[in-house]
Amino acid sequence: MYHAARRCATEGNKQRHPILSPLKVLIEEHYCTLHAPSDYAERLHMPVKTLGRVVREQLGKSLTELIRERLLTHAKWQLLHTLKPVKEVAREVGFEDELYFSRMFKKATGYSPTFFREFETEIRGGSNLSMLSPRAPILTR
Repeated sequence: MYHAARRCATEGNKQRHPILSPLKVLIEEHYCTLHAPSDYAERLHMPVKTLGRVVREQLGKSLTELIRERLLTHAKWQLLHTLKPVKEVAREVGFEDELYFSRMFKKATGYSPTFFREFETEIRGGSNLSMLSPRAPILTR
Protein backbone atom coordinates (compact mmCIF):
# COMPACT_ATOMS: atom_id res chain seq x y z
CA MET A 1 0.00 0.00 0.00
CA TYR A 2 2.85 2.39 0.88
CA HIS A 3 4.64 1.88 -2.42
CA ALA A 4 1.46 2.40 -4.42
CA ALA A 5 0.99 5.79 -2.78
CA ARG A 6 4.59 6.94 -3.26
CA ARG A 7 3.90 10.27 -4.92
CA CYS A 8 3.20 13.14 -2.56
CA ALA A 9 -0.19 14.72 -2.47
CA THR A 10 -0.26 18.47 -2.01
CA GLU A 11 -2.49 20.36 0.35
CA GLY A 12 -2.22 24.03 -0.49
CA ASN A 13 1.49 24.75 -0.61
CA LYS A 14 2.35 22.13 1.99
CA GLN A 15 3.51 18.67 0.93
CA ARG A 16 1.66 15.86 2.69
CA HIS A 17 3.16 12.43 2.92
CA PRO A 18 1.11 9.95 0.84
CA ILE A 19 0.88 7.44 3.70
CA LEU A 20 -1.30 9.74 5.82
CA SER A 21 -4.50 9.10 3.86
CA PRO A 22 -4.34 5.29 4.05
CA LEU A 23 -3.29 5.60 7.70
CA LYS A 24 -6.35 7.72 8.47
CA VAL A 25 -8.59 5.14 6.79
CA LEU A 26 -6.99 2.30 8.77
CA ILE A 27 -7.36 4.14 12.07
CA GLU A 28 -11.03 4.85 11.33
CA GLU A 29 -11.64 1.19 10.51
CA HIS A 30 -9.65 -0.37 13.36
CA TYR A 31 -9.17 2.03 16.31
CA CYS A 32 -11.44 -0.10 18.51
CA THR A 33 -9.39 -3.24 17.95
CA LEU A 34 -5.88 -2.11 17.04
CA HIS A 35 -4.16 0.12 19.58
CA ALA A 36 -0.48 -0.45 18.79
CA PRO A 37 1.42 1.59 16.19
CA SER A 38 3.05 -1.62 14.97
CA ASP A 39 -0.38 -2.94 13.91
CA TYR A 40 -0.80 -0.01 11.52
CA ALA A 41 2.79 -0.07 10.27
CA GLU A 42 2.43 -3.75 9.44
CA ARG A 43 -0.76 -3.14 7.45
CA LEU A 44 0.91 -0.28 5.59
CA HIS A 45 3.98 -2.43 4.86
CA MET A 46 6.48 -0.05 6.41
CA PRO A 47 8.69 0.01 9.49
CA VAL A 48 6.98 1.30 12.63
CA LYS A 49 9.81 3.80 13.23
CA THR A 50 9.39 5.24 9.75
CA LEU A 51 5.63 5.55 10.12
CA GLY A 52 6.07 7.12 13.56
CA ARG A 53 8.59 9.62 12.20
CA VAL A 54 6.30 10.59 9.30
CA VAL A 55 3.33 11.10 11.62
CA ARG A 56 5.43 13.16 14.06
CA GLU A 57 6.90 15.33 11.28
CA GLN A 58 3.62 15.83 9.44
CA LEU A 59 1.12 16.03 12.30
CA GLY A 60 3.22 17.04 15.29
CA LYS A 61 2.14 14.09 17.43
CA SER A 62 3.00 10.46 17.89
CA LEU A 63 1.14 7.64 16.17
CA THR A 64 0.08 6.43 19.62
CA GLU A 65 -1.43 9.85 20.34
CA LEU A 66 -3.23 9.82 16.99
CA ILE A 67 -4.80 6.42 17.68
CA ARG A 68 -5.64 7.37 21.26
CA GLU A 69 -7.31 10.63 20.14
CA ARG A 70 -9.65 8.72 17.82
CA LEU A 71 -10.44 6.18 20.51
CA LEU A 72 -11.13 8.96 23.04
CA THR A 73 -13.40 10.79 20.60
CA HIS A 74 -15.53 7.66 20.36
CA ALA A 75 -15.51 7.09 24.13
CA LYS A 76 -16.43 10.71 24.87
CA TRP A 77 -19.30 10.58 22.40
CA GLN A 78 -20.61 7.40 24.01
CA LEU A 79 -20.34 8.89 27.49
CA LEU A 80 -22.17 12.07 26.45
CA HIS A 81 -24.84 10.61 24.20
CA THR A 82 -25.70 7.28 25.81
CA LEU A 83 -26.31 5.89 29.25
CA LYS A 84 -24.00 2.93 28.68
CA PRO A 85 -21.94 2.02 31.74
CA VAL A 86 -18.26 2.96 31.60
CA LYS A 87 -17.40 -0.74 31.49
CA GLU A 88 -19.42 -1.14 28.28
CA VAL A 89 -17.87 1.94 26.69
CA ALA A 90 -14.43 0.58 27.60
CA ARG A 91 -15.22 -2.77 25.94
CA GLU A 92 -16.58 -1.00 22.87
CA VAL A 93 -13.23 0.70 22.28
CA GLY A 94 -11.24 -2.47 22.87
CA PHE A 95 -10.44 -2.44 26.59
CA GLU A 96 -11.47 -5.50 28.59
CA ASP A 97 -10.13 -3.88 31.75
CA GLU A 98 -12.36 -0.97 32.78
CA LEU A 99 -9.74 0.30 35.25
CA TYR A 100 -7.05 0.44 32.58
CA PHE A 101 -9.44 2.32 30.28
CA SER A 102 -10.34 4.73 33.09
CA ARG A 103 -6.66 5.44 33.84
CA MET A 104 -5.94 6.05 30.16
CA PHE A 105 -9.02 8.30 29.86
CA LYS A 106 -8.06 10.30 32.96
CA LYS A 107 -4.45 10.66 31.84
CA ALA A 108 -5.61 12.01 28.47
CA THR A 109 -8.47 14.26 29.66
CA GLY A 110 -7.69 15.00 33.29
CA TYR A 111 -11.01 13.45 34.35
CA SER A 112 -12.34 10.00 35.05
CA PRO A 113 -14.96 8.81 32.54
CA THR A 114 -17.67 8.99 35.22
CA PHE A 115 -16.74 12.54 36.26
CA PHE A 116 -16.50 13.59 32.61
CA ARG A 117 -20.04 12.31 31.96
CA GLU A 118 -21.47 13.86 35.13
CA PHE A 119 -19.79 17.24 34.60
CA GLU A 120 -20.71 17.50 30.93
CA THR A 121 -24.30 16.42 31.65
CA GLU A 122 -24.55 19.01 34.43
CA ILE A 123 -23.40 21.88 32.22
CA ARG A 124 -26.01 20.82 29.68
CA GLY A 125 -28.80 21.36 32.18
CA GLY A 126 -28.89 17.82 33.55
CA SER A 127 -29.42 15.92 30.32
CA ASN A 128 -27.58 14.30 27.50
CA LEU A 129 -28.89 13.16 24.14
CA SER A 130 -29.94 9.79 25.48
CA MET A 131 -32.26 11.21 28.12
CA LEU A 132 -35.86 12.36 27.72
CA SER A 133 -35.75 16.11 28.04
CA PRO A 134 -37.14 19.11 26.18
CA ARG A 135 -33.51 20.18 25.68
CA ALA A 136 -32.24 16.83 24.44
CA PRO A 137 -34.91 14.59 22.92
CA ILE A 138 -34.15 11.00 22.01
CA LEU A 139 -33.70 10.73 18.30
CA THR A 140 -35.53 7.81 16.73
CA ARG A 141 -34.23 6.02 13.70
